[in-house]
Amino acid sequence: MPTRLSTLATGAISTTLGGVAAHAPTDVSGLRTDPLRRSARLVFPLLLGFLTAAGCSGDPPGAVERKPATAEPPTAARRVPTVSVASVEAHGLERIVDATGSLLAWEEVALNTSIAGTVSRLLVDLGDRVKAGQVVAEQDPREAVLAVEQTEAGVGAARDGLQRAQAQARATLAQLQQVRESRRSLEAAMNRTRAGLEETRVNLDRMRKLHAQALVAQREVDVARTQYETAVAQHETSQVELGQFPDRVRVAEANLESDRSAIRVAESDLRRREADLALARKKLTDVTLRAPITGAIARRHLNPGQYVPENTAVFTIVRTDVLKFTGTVPEHASLELRPGQSVRIRVEPAPGRDFPGRVTRVSPAVDVTSRTVTMEAEVPNPEGLLKPGLFARAAVVLRQDQGVAFVPESAVAYFAGITKVFVVAAGVARERTVGLGARKGGLIEVVKGVQPGEQVATSGLAQLHDGAPVTVAGSGRAEPAARKPGDGTR
Repeated sequence: MPTRLSTLATGAISTTLGGVAAHAPTDVSGLRTDPLRRSARLVFPLLLGFLTAAGCSGDPPGAVERKPATAEPPTAARRVPTVSVASVEAHGLERIVDATGSLLAWEEVALNTSIAGTVSRLLVDLGDRVKAGQVVAEQDPREAVLAVEQTEAGVGAARDGLQRAQAQARATLAQLQQVRESRRSLEAAMNRTRAGLEETRVNLDRMRKLHAQALVAQREVDVARTQYETAVAQHETSQVELGQFPDRVRVAEANLESDRSAIRVAESDLRRREADLALARKKLTDVTLRAPITGAIARRHLNPGQYVPENTAVFTIVRTDVLKFTGTVPEHASLELRPGQSVRIRVEPAPGRDFPGRVTRVSPAVDVTSRTVTMEAEVPNPEGLLKPGLFARAAVVLRQDQGVAFVPESAVAYFAGITKVFVVAAGVARERTVGLGARKGGLIEVVKGVQPGEQVATSGLAQLHDGAPVTVAGSGRAEPAARKPGDGTR
């Protein structure tokens, strides 16, 4: 009825104003005459009082006329929306940063020849598994065998030369000792000649006196003089020999030093020839090529019977039981990325499967061009399923957060760039603007705005607004919202 009355009143106003306007004369200036003004003053107060009386009935504008015999529930209760709710859950959440890169062999070695020669045999081929130290190829050994025999002969000759030099040095040392010991004999000889000289001088003087007395013949004097002169010569000789003793010692010492130098030269020659022998033996060993690591043959570079120079690649061997992931992560995660963090690797040839790994190295610098940080991770590959060279994506677990708030994705409403949820408490929906994070199993992380344990609406979000009364589905009864002042019926 109030609606019908409002409509009639509005029509009456329009009709009255229209009629008045149609019959009212105007002056030359376009203004209405005084009778029109008087009519408007009478009509407007009557209509305003009529509308005020109709609004005081308490019925909403959209209410329809009810039949007296029909029992219907109150209009406010019929308009309360029914919604489903869910609790805000607390879950543990891994904070992950994505990385892209490639899988590489943990170790990759090119097995090269150490000497020039002809490849006589290849014992493995592409794809074969090898162990460290396993013989994989052989070269013709004949030239190396002859080189060993030649150097062995040289070593023998050098060893004989050393022995001769050592014997000569021993003889020279004995001679030096004899020279040093001859000083005493020289001194004794000089003393002996001095005594003989004195004796012959005294004898010559006596003979001269006796000859002067005519007691002896001139012949006796001449014999005494000859003996004296002989004694003088012998004494002078002993003096010269004793004076030459230091020179004889120096000569003997010089001879000994020369012989010792010859020994050192012989020893050096022997060592050089022994080194040549060791090198020849190494070359003889190098004709047999052995795998330096445990792995698989990734490539064969030559064929049997081919002559190759030294340092020529024969096989490329890779270790595949452990692989290396090399990739980049965005710079926003550079401060949290560190060795030891776990990694999950995915490759396109094995969809839906994660391969665990561990960060081993992190670059200390950010690439200014790509704004990324380079990292390396160790990826175990015991099954050999992964291959070096595959493109891979990695999820690096930066940390593990606990008590993170999650809500169902159906509880989130998006409008004009604003993300919000409706928290239901005491039959009232409260709008909250939230920030979202990770998604997990139909749930979405709420970074801010709600707390675990609160109830959020998951249906009928389009009918809700802040403060809207709601009825929770499945509660068994309607939960009317608390009415605002002036909302109740009379």
